[in-house]
Amino acid sequence: YAVREQLPFPSKPPYTAHLGNLSFDATEGDLQDFFSACSVTSVRIVEDKMERKPKGFGYVEFGSPDGLKKALELNGSQFQGRNIRISIADP
Repeated sequence: YAVREQLPFPSKPPYTAHLGNLSFDATEGDLQDFFSACSVTSVRIVEDKMERKPKGFGYVEFGSPDGLKKALELNGSQFQGRNIRISIADP
C-alpha cells in the first residue's frame, strides 16, 4: 500500500483523522466504540457511490486536539482483525 505523507498537526478545528485498512464489516458505531476515549464528534466510512459498499477507509473527527493525539497513538493496533492505519487527514 502507499504510505500517506505525514501532514502537520492541525492548529484549529476540525481535528480529523484518516483511517485506512478498515474491515469492510466495520460500522460507524464500531469506530465510535473503538475511539470512545478520544472525544469523537463524527465518523464517516467512505462507500462506493454505485454499490454502496465500504471502500476500506474513512474519517473520524474529534472535539479536541487531545482526542486526535490519542487516536494517532492507536495507529497500527488491531481493529476487527486488521491493523488499522491512522493518520492526520487533509484539511
